[in-house]
Amino acid sequence: MISDREVPVVVREPNAFGARRAVPPAYAALAALYLLAVGLLIASRVREFGDETDNLLGGLLLTRGARLYVDFFSSHMPLPYYVAALGALLGAQSLDQFRLFANVLLVLATSAIVWSLRHTLPPRLLAVWAIATVFAHTLQFGEMLTASTVAGYGILLVGLLFFGHPSLHFGLRQQVLLSGAVFVAVQSELIALFPLALAGLAYVAVRLKSDGPRAFREVLAFAALVAAPHLALLLGLLLSGELADFVYYAYTYNQLYYAQFVMNPSVVGMLHDWEAQYRTYLLQSLSAPFGVEAALVLANFGAALLVWRSRGPLWAIGFYLFIALAHVRNEGGYYLCSYFSLALLLNWALSAVRSRRTLLPALAALLVAAWFAVGIGLTYQLGRLPVRYIPEVAIIEAVTTPDERIFVLPFDPYVYLASQRMPASVFTYYLPWHAVDPRIVGQLFDELRLNRPPLIVFRRDELVNGRWLPRQYASDLYDFLLQQGYAPLDAPVDVFGEMLVRRDRLAAARQFVEDATSSSSR
Repeated sequence: MISDREVPVVVREPNAFGARRAVPPAYAALAALYLLAVGLLIASRVREFGDETDNLLGGLLLTRGARLYVDFFSSHMPLPYYVAALGALLGAQSLDQFRLFANVLLVLATSAIVWSLRHTLPPRLLAVWAIATVFAHTLQFGEMLTASTVAGYGILLVGLLFFGHPSLHFGLRQQVLLSGAVFVAVQSELIALFPLALAGLAYVAVRLKSDGPRAFREVLAFAALVAAPHLALLLGLLLSGELADFVYYAYTYNQLYYAQFVMNPSVVGMLHDWEAQYRTYLLQSLSAPFGVEAALVLANFGAALLVWRSRGPLWAIGFYLFIALAHVRNEGGYYLCSYFSLALLLNWALSAVRSRRTLLPALAALLVAAWFAVGIGLTYQLGRLPVRYIPEVAIIEAVTTPDERIFVLPFDPYVYLASQRMPASVFTYYLPWHAVDPRIVGQLFDELRLNRPPLIVFRRDELVNGRWLPRQYASDLYDFLLQQGYAPLDAPVDVFGEMLVRRDRLAAARQFVEDATSSSSR
């Protein structure tokens, strides 16, 4: 094993990644730019995205004693829910409060990566990456607690450690960091396995080629260290009674039902879809050459060329393929790694300009970085306007009490957070891939029959993924609720969405609608 300080940087040429040490004024400028990016992060308008709100709702329920997969449905990996639960434990209840927690988490994550790799990669390079990541949060929902964003940090850290240690001799500290990064990535998104598998194969091949059979024991020990936290999590799920439901919903259900609608169930099929989608993404990005996506595509190509020049073609291909494989379905890892490519290109360009060599390519790289910054700047929406206006929330608060539960479909977890009413079922939403699973259908119907929520938001004409209408795939649920004593609330569409109200609350709901309509017409 060798220590951090003995490990060479990613490239052999000293200026390919920039000078390892910058003069103090340069550090001061980088610190000022990072603080500016943080300020813009806090000042930017809070947005709402259903997948994130689902994570936040899950975290809130976890702090109230619910068990993931058993008392709260999810077909995703568990880690983002527990991260959101930390925010709830710190007092977050609303989206604005959770977003403050997420912003602090973003700053801590970027700072931690810079600090942990300061002896592995040039500090200036890491600082530029951190600035780009925080500044570009509007591009890839970087301020949101989505599974893709959380997984992205694990994927990025693995990539930086691998490409920052050319020999792939990892000391204990690096092995622990890699184990933690793999855990964060995989336990946030299973598809993170694609770029991680590439890194793992490269590690085994390089280590066995360089050290032969002597490396075999070290490879096995490292594999055991990587597997340990996953086994600990599975043991925790087993002891809490969540393991069987975790296996069913996070794997079996996705293979049997979700895959019928959205994704290819096989690994080969997913890689085939990825190749087609990524090729289309490249063509579309380059068709708008001055867009931010085109800047990232060019930055990835440019960074791969730098690696080619310093490490050879195989490392360059591996570098680019690692980033491209982070683009399988979700893109959090792709963006974070692409920001590193942009930082690498910019760092090299600054060094080239200072040394007055290869000026034309360096100026082209600076131009790419400049139009990326301008493009991101145009995406900012500053101000503190309300996140969303959901007219149903007013009537929910009027005809229910905070301790009562509601149900919302097809999918809008934000309604639960905005109204501070928790879901009446383990299943907080109802999508086409739920309606084909007899287990989910049976349990949902039973829970709605037993719990009888006073009010149900039933948006029958809201398209799911632009293709499926609840009016069609959930018609049996609608009829079932009518049989259970619910009645549609007669209200103008522009005042309230379609709602089903339990008959004992119907008069109060209609009176509220009448009063609200009268007030708005004055």
